[in-house]
Amino acid sequence: MNVTYEALERASHSHGDGFWLLDRTIVRANLRCFLEAFRWAGWRDVSLGWSFKTCWIPQVVQVALEEGAFPEVVSRHEVELALAMGAAGHQLIFNGPLKSSEDLERVHSLGGVVHLDAAHEVDAALQIASANPGRLHRVGLRANIDLGLPDRGRFGLDAEAGELQREAPRLRRATNIHIEGLHVHISGARRPEQFEARARKLIGLADEIGGGVRYLDLGGGFAGTVPAALRSQMAVPPATVAEYARAIVGAMRERWPSGDGPTLILEPGMALVADAMTFAARVGSVKSIGAKRHAIVGASVYTVKPTLHTLDMPFTVFRPPHRRAEQLPTVVSGYTCMEIDVLSRANLERLDIG
Repeated sequence: MNVTYEALERASHSHGDGFWLLDRTIVRANLRCFLEAFRWAGWRDVSLGWSFKTCWIPQVVQVALEEGAFPEVVSRHEVELALAMGAAGHQLIFNGPLKSSEDLERVHSLGGVVHLDAAHEVDAALQIASANPGRLHRVGLRANIDLGLPDRGRFGLDAEAGELQREAPRLRRATNIHIEGLHVHISGARRPEQFEARARKLIGLADEIGGGVRYLDLGGGFAGTVPAALRSQMAVPPATVAEYARAIVGAMRERWPSGDGPTLILEPGMALVADAMTFAARVGSVKSIGAKRHAIVGASVYTVKPTLHTLDMPFTVFRPPHRRAEQLPTVVSGYTCMEIDVLSRANLERLDIG
C-alpha cells in the first residue's frame, strides 16, 4: 500500500478525519500463504471457510470467494448477505446455535451444508428430509469437546457424553441425508498444540461414527501476522502459520500417512485481514498538561483496539512536505471523553495539528 500525506489528505475530503485503508493485495497474499503453509507441511486437500461474522467487508469477501473460500455464515441474515455478495448456495456452511426450521430449509434448498448444533436441530433436519424425499440434505455435526479449558462453552453436540455419537446413526438412517463433516470451534484455544488437540479429537470422532466424512473443520482462532513493535510487547509471542500447520498436519498424517484423508477446513478470519487494514487519523488537537504533551487524533481505542488491551499501537507519522521530523515525546489519545482512550504512551515523535 503506497500511502503519502497527499493521498491521505485527498481521502479525508470524502471520509473525514478518521478512516480505514484496506489493501486487497495483502488479503489475497495472506489467503494463499496460509493455504500453502499447510500444503508444504504435507496436507494438500485444505480449504478455507470465510467467517462472515468476523469480516463481511464486501471487498474482502470478494477476494476470499475468488480464492475459493467457503462462505461460513451463522444467521439467515448472513445467508442472504453471502448470496447477495455472489456466493454460490451450494458452497454455504451454515453454523450457529439458533437456526429455525425455515433457516435450515432455506440452506438445504440451496444445496449448502448445515452444521447441526443441538439434538433438536437433528430432529428438524430429519423432518425436512422426510418432507423432501427427492432432495439430498448435506449436514455437518458440530462437536463440543473437552480440551482441558475451564469452560467448554455452549456450542455443539456433547461428544464427551456420547451425544454426537448417538445422533449420527439417526441421521444415517435417512437415505437422503449425508453427514459431510465434523466441526469444532473453541474460543481461547489458540496455541498450535491446542489446534492439534482439536484435530485429534475430530479424527477420533470420525473413526467412531464411521461413514467416511468428507471434511474436518477445525474452526478459527489462529494468530495472524503481528508487527514487530507489538510482538516485542507480548509476554508470549503469537504462533506462526507454519507452527499451526506442522501441529495440525502432524495429527492428520499420523492417521492418514499417505495424505488421502478428508478435506481440512480452517477458518482463520481476521488473522488474514488484520495486517491488510490500517486506520488513518488526523491530529486534531495538541496541548501540554504539566510536563506531558498530548496529541488528540481522529481515532479511539474502540476503533483500533476494541479489546482495550494495554499494548501501545504502532503507527507511522505522515507530514506535509514543509514539516520535518523531530523528536518530542507525545502521548497519543483518542477523541472520546474517557481517560482510558490512550493509543500510545511510547511515541517519541513530534505531532502537530493536521
